[in-house]
Amino acid sequence: MNAIIYIGLVILLLVFLEHIHRKKHKHNKLVQIDDNSCTRCGACLRKCNKNVMKLVNDKKGLHLEILNPENCTGCND
Repeated sequence: MNAIIYIGLVILLLVFLEHIHRKKHKHNKLVQIDDNSCTRCGACLRKCNKNVMKLVNDKKGLHLEILNPENCTGCND
């Protein structure tokens, strides 16, 4: 009987830890930049107040760069 209780507690702990892990890392997949569709107009920068990305002009030319993907809320402030 004790073994069943311990197994149940371990399963609950694993489910809880997985929930925490997903919540912590879910924002990393929200922000995406499609260089083929991007016109470098800056509209996304004006809309985003979370400091997620910036417009960079370097050797590759003018392009968007992701700075803080963990700040992204998917435009759902």
